[in-house]
Amino acid sequence: MFNEAFSKGSLFNEDGKGKEFLKITEFAAKYGIDTIYTVLGMYTHTKGKFGESGIIITSVANIDVPEHLIKDIKTVRSNADMVEAVNNGKCGLKISTYVDKKGIERYTATFVDI
Repeated sequence: MFNEAFSKGSLFNEDGKGKEFLKITEFAAKYGIDTIYTVLGMYTHTKGKFGESGIIITSVANIDVPEHLIKDIKTVRSNADMVEAVNNGKCGLKISTYVDKKGIERYTATFVDI
């Protein structure tokens, strides 16, 4: 319990090193949105110039995801069963599009069971 709360180590087996970093729009253009991608890890950081951001590590790349997914990332990271599922290859990511209030097509992602 305390090790998990105060450990400097990673919660996940995969750290994303060696994989390219892509914005979600770049990821969708390169890999498509019709596939469920295996999630290998995720984290948030505050080192960017726009404040807190989220990164999801997939089987093919690291995805810089929209701000509205930060809450979901934090939910997964705080739940031991979800972390275990990610480490066991049971978490997938589905990329999709939606139209915002201004009529602009945007990308989002949803965690799914695999």
